[in-house]
Amino acid sequence: MGYQFYHMLLHIGKSAKDSGFKALEHAGIHPGQAWLLDVVARFGPIKQAEAAAVLNVRLPAVSRMVKGMEREGLINRVRSENDDRVVLLSLTTAGMALLPRIREAWSTVEEKLMENFTEDERTTFRKLMIQAAENLTRQ
Repeated sequence: MGYQFYHMLLHIGKSAKDSGFKALEHAGIHPGQAWLLDVVARFGPIKQAEAAAVLNVRLPAVSRMVKGMEREGLINRVRSENDDRVVLLSLTTAGMALLPRIREAWSTVEEKLMENFTEDERTTFRKLMIQAAENLTRQ
């Protein structure tokens, strides 16, 4: 079978990543910050370790990013009401205000990626991507 699909996937992934970075830069947002803001918006308040797991990055990387984003007024770190040892991440008003620009940037890239696909092709493509991701993560 070879590795032609692997090469295509790498190429598409890099092109999508580059397009996403450009779209976010035009919106004035660092790509890593965008991902973290989105995770905190969807799952927050959330522990840093949980955010790192969702993002599939190491905890020190998230810790560094959170420190900078806290200085910029985008994220709050708050002690859990249930356990003083636990620190939770939540969005500030400024962080929430960036979400529409982030999601618009991502939507623009997705529309460009899928612009010549029919609805049936989009549905099939989505199913195949989910299946491929499951294949790679299955033990």
